[in-house]
Amino acid sequence: MKRYRALLTAALTAALAAAAFTAVHARETQIEFTINNAYMKVNGVSAEIDPGKGTAPVIRDGRTLLPIRAVVEAMGGEVEWKADTKTTVLKKDGNTVELTIGSNTAYLNGQGDKIDTAPVIINGRTMLPLRYVAESFGFKTDWDADTKSITITAGEKAQEELAYDNSTFAYTERRGTDGKIYSVGYQDIYILDKDKKPVNRFEETGVVGTIYTDDAGSIYMLTIDYENETYNLEGKDGKKINIGDIKETMVTVEGTGSDGLTYKELGMGYMYAFDKNGKVVKTFTHTREQDKVYTDKDGNKLLYITAKNGGPDDYVSYSGGSAMLERAYFTTYLGSDGLTYTWANDYLISLDDNFEPVKEYVPADDYNLISDDKNDDVYTMHYIGMMSARLVGPDDEETILSYEHTEDQDIYKDSEGNVYRDNGKFLEKLDKKGNVVGEFSFMAYCVDYTDKNGETYTVVYGEETPTLIMPSGKTVTFMETYG
Repeated sequence: MKRYRALLTAALTAALAAAAFTAVHARETQIEFTINNAYMKVNGVSAEIDPGKGTAPVIRDGRTLLPIRAVVEAMGGEVEWKADTKTTVLKKDGNTVELTIGSNTAYLNGQGDKIDTAPVIINGRTMLPLRYVAESFGFKTDWDADTKSITITAGEKAQEELAYDNSTFAYTERRGTDGKIYSVGYQDIYILDKDKKPVNRFEETGVVGTIYTDDAGSIYMLTIDYENETYNLEGKDGKKINIGDIKETMVTVEGTGSDGLTYKELGMGYMYAFDKNGKVVKTFTHTREQDKVYTDKDGNKLLYITAKNGGPDDYVSYSGGSAMLERAYFTTYLGSDGLTYTWANDYLISLDDNFEPVKEYVPADDYNLISDDKNDDVYTMHYIGMMSARLVGPDDEETILSYEHTEDQDIYKDSEGNVYRDNGKFLEKLDKKGNVVGEFSFMAYCVDYTDKNGETYTVVYGEETPTLIMPSGKTVTFMETYG
């Protein structure tokens, strides 16, 4: 029985509903510093930052450094110095921050995090990065560029009143490994406390990064600023290629790079660089990781990472740390084998009765099953980044097709000059004179997955719900449960 091509879609639903909450104001502590000034103000009262030493805040590599003991103790915290390792340990409200002289790795509650500026010793005094410490403890920091002063605020008033309402199922609440709850919405992310009261809110900036590897395995990030219509391709070495001349086309990116090459992201997980003659000189493969940038009202950034390192899990990264989020399963299917099946970042995952993962299946290949209407043979059509395709026949014979874009249709050509015209429902084969000599009907869309043992599992998307074909040939039928 013939089946027609269908695309898998996942509808975003939230598992939990919560009442509206508003943060309550409480007493606060404010400390004011000025660069190169050895005095600070604690709730308006002047005091020495480092009594008897005359140590003042300084700026190094764009970051403010100062002897942090006065700040932490004024906020009710504790400071410990470990001379053998040259490490400062700061504690407050159950949180612990550790920073070591000369090290760009800091630790928040035992979890490592990269910092821009390492702690240093100046005139015998330990100087630590102010913003990192302040934000790790949930303090609010404000910078006044005119007076070169910093104001730190602690207490619930450090946050403006935040209204959070999930009664409309607009947010998906997910726990992080840092103990926080992240409520992810369409355009914003709330951070909630254990009582699901809002602590902070981050709004999407319109900046999205997608991770690619080139032919040599080097890693690149394609940064897309949708608001300003700017594109940058940045390598791990920090070199950037600006892609301008953005065109309104069906492809995500199409423009001329600052290196003189033309870049096109043609879907199917690939991006290409063309020279002036239209020849592909470099191919970029999407790792499936996508990074979205969010900011709060103070300009602090939060990075929401979908498919970290191409895997099934999501992460958040922020000033002061990072966290893996618990998985959010949207559309699920009950399999005829008794397991529940779902997807997370393109990974197929089987779950037990308690929704605990049983097995993960890594996406390996996707293709269309097509039928030769004349001979009733079955072929597979494998798209290779849309620049080429591989047509595999019933006897495993292969025909390589080269993609040619026209204004009104997508066509491919084989090595003998035959044209294959894709109209979405049929693939027509034309000879050199333009006569139709073969017609193929699209039957189904398939995705191959592999397990840790390298065995292949195939999900077939037909007219109804997906069907899973096991390596043994056994078929598992899916019944949609929600989503």
